[in-house]
Parts: sequence; C-alpha cells; structure tokens
Amino acid sequence: KRNVLALIEEKSPNHKSVVWSPTPEEQRSGDIDGLSCQFVVKYDVDRKGKEQQIILVHEGYFVHFFAPENLSPLRKHVVFVLDYSYSMLGGKREQLEDAMFKILSDLDSKDYFSMIVFHDHTEAWSPTSTYSSAPGAVRIAQPVLDGSFVIEATATNIAAAHSYLKQYTYFSLTNIMAALETGLQLSSIGSDLWEKESDPPQPVIVFLTDGQPTTGVTNLDAIISHTKALNTNKIQIFCLAFGEDADFDFLKKLSLTNHAFARKIYEAADASDQLNNFYKSISSPLLSNITFTYTPEQVDYSSRTKNNFQVFFNGSEITVAGKINNKIKDKEPIGVLSA
Repeated sequence: KRNVLALIEEKSPNHKSVVWSPTPEEQRSGDIDGLSCQFVVKYDVDRKGKEQQIILVHEGYFVHFFAPENLSPLRKHVVFVLDYSYSMLGGKREQLEDAMFKILSDLDSKDYFSMIVFHDHTEAWSPTSTYSSAPGAVRIAQPVLDGSFVIEATATNIAAAHSYLKQYTYFSLTNIMAALETGLQLSSIGSDLWEKESDPPQPVIVFLTDGQPTTGVTNLDAIISHTKALNTNKIQIFCLAFGEDADFDFLKKLSLTNHAFARKIYEAADASDQLNNFYKSISSPLLSNITFTYTPEQVDYSSRTKNNFQVFFNGSEITVAGKINNKIKDKEPIGVLSA
C-alpha cells in the first residue's frame, strides 16, 4: 500500500525521486513521541523483453545479473526457532504470534515445517508429542527427536501449531546454542527423510530472538564457530533481531557464516508486518545449488566475486562480478550456469 505522505516524481524513464516529509502533526498522529517505524522504498527494475540473465562489460570488468522468472517454487522445510524467554512478554509476543499465524497459513500444502521454542531449554512440537531438552521435563512426551517433528503443512497441523504457540508458558533465560543445535538436528532429520528423492524440500532455518545468550554457551564467537561446525549440510540460517536488546552484529555474523542473512525487526506497531514481509522474501525458493562457471581464458578468477549460491528466492537477484582477461563484447558468452 502506497504511503500517502510520500511524493514520487518521475524525472526520466531511468530516474525517479521519492520524498517523504511528514509534518510534526502527522508524525504525532502515529505516536505521542513521534513515528517509530522503518522507511522502506520498494521497487523493481523493468525486465520486460530482457533475458533472464544480463552480462554487462565496462572498462575491463563484467557484472552478471541473474533473475529468472516463471519458475515453479521448490518444496521447502522451514524450521522455526523462536525465543520465548520472559523478555518476549507483552506486545512482542502478540506481534510474533500474529505474524506466525500469517506465515504458517502461507505455507503450501506440499511444504513441511518444524516448530521450536527456546528459553533456558528448548522444546520441539509435533501434533502428537513434544520434545524438551530440560532434564526431567514434566511435559516431555517423547525422549528423542525423530521424523514426527517434521510436519506436513496441512490446515489441521497449522492450526494446532498456532494454538501451541498461544498457550506456551515463558521462562526466564535464553539458551541460544541449544536452540540452534535443535534446529540443525531437525533440519538434518528432514534431509535424511528425503535423501533418496530427486526433488527434496529445501531446508531453511528461521531463528528469532530479542536478546542475548544468558545460559549454556554465552560466548558469541563460540556460538558462531560451533554452529558453523555443526552445520555440515550447509543449511541456511536466517536470523531476526527483534528489538533494541538483540545483538544484531552477532546475528549478522551468525547468518553470514551459515549461508544466509539477518534482519532487524523494530519494536513498532508494524512489527508483525515486518516479520511477515521478511518471511515472504524467502518463502519461494526457485533454484538450489547454483554455480556460475566462467571461461578461464576470459575471466580472471582471482578477481571474481562469489559464484556459488545455496538458493535463489523468487523476487531476488544474483550478481557476480569480476575482471576480464581479454576484450569481449557486451552479452558475449563467458561461462555457463548449473543448478
């Protein structure tokens, strides 16, 4: 929905300006202390009539843009790892549950999901049982994790998962390392289930916290290195830093070392929408295990940027750049793509 306070002016076919300048009165209409929100400009480039990949060459360098269209989404297995420590009480809990209702409802019937909540220990949920890492946990109904915690995204299972989140009790501490270990374990269980399939669901971990580790492993560098070592299947771990108390720098490093990226979720009235919009950006994987291979005679490999990618998501774009060895013309083939 377009913001009525934004003035968008088309300077030329290749140049637009966006001006957003609310008056003090308009700012106070959002909150007594002024507006507390993100300023987001959404746009896309005009690709009509263009190839799905474009290679530009200029002054001895190339840039390769890749954004295919009209591909069917891959199946996915999304592991949600959600912070349910005391700091999430109140508005943040309501916003998270509202967002999760929308996110779970958007899952395709061919998808799978797993649900983990964490605090001083972790708990995984399935429609038939729960698993808890707490010693002697009274709620435990199953002593080990198995394939029953990899859940089909049916309407019945989605409704049950949402009810589970709404009734869950909070605990005081935050055990991030244990939560990540459980998330990776469930992702691996899913991968083992579909090991012999030609098109297995694409595994993704969505990790959300509003704080910092307070129990278990609390050294941030140790958490990053241990998670990377455990992640032998190279599962993408997308981190969400909810609010000002979350250590965004730590979560960025955690995601980057695990083939993904992190996002900051601001504590504001639109936090639920922020969460939902983030999920939409990764909800439709189109290709996996993508590699761009360039002709060695034409491309200087020592100058080339990253050329292999875990997943391509709908609405995104892959960019590879580097230095060319010989003079080549714009759009002249310099390599091949495999996925």
